[in-house]
Amino acid sequence: MIQTGDPDSKTAKSDNSLGSGDIGYNIPAEFIYPKYYHKRGALSAARQGDQTNPLKSSSGCQFYIVQGRKFSDTELNIMEKSKEQKLEGKLFQEIVNTKQDEIKKYRLEQCQPKLDALRDSILLEVRNKIQKNPTYKFTQQQRVDYKTVGGTPHLDGDYSVFGEVIEGLDIVEKISKSKTGQNDRPIEDIKFIKAEIVGSR
Repeated sequence: MIQTGDPDSKTAKSDNSLGSGDIGYNIPAEFIYPKYYHKRGALSAARQGDQTNPLKSSSGCQFYIVQGRKFSDTELNIMEKSKEQKLEGKLFQEIVNTKQDEIKKYRLEQCQPKLDALRDSILLEVRNKIQKNPTYKFTQQQRVDYKTVGGTPHLDGDYSVFGEVIEGLDIVEKISKSKTGQNDRPIEDIKFIKAEIVGSR
């Protein structure tokens, strides 16, 4: 992808690292998935990582435009499986956190059969939840787009997609091929002079 919006970039020297500047506020995460996803041309908000930003709120100023690449069905299947396992682990831990008293009781009793039965019941609950709402699965349209026009499917559901480039993808591609130095910053500055925003969702 190509990224911009760091307010420090306007006056940064050529050897300055960029990407950490902000304007003093973030935007709450807004996942409208799978309607909006990271196909080529998607306009998305940058953000800090999960450890410092567990709610996945977006930067108030920095954004990126997806260039990405094309993916095969096999690659998309592997991503789906990985996302399913990640979601399963998250849901499992959330339920375990609500059953700490029960777990502690069985451990004090040294009752492994009850602990095993509780684990199995939690796993069953998690798998039922996932089957009823398989948010980790790519839609048919996503698969078509990721195989034909490309994108960055591994970012789906983790970064907010706010729009899509409908004209000028050739410019995005040209920028993405610019020679870069440290921290992936272009060696020669590329400045946005004009961008037109049309429509709304």
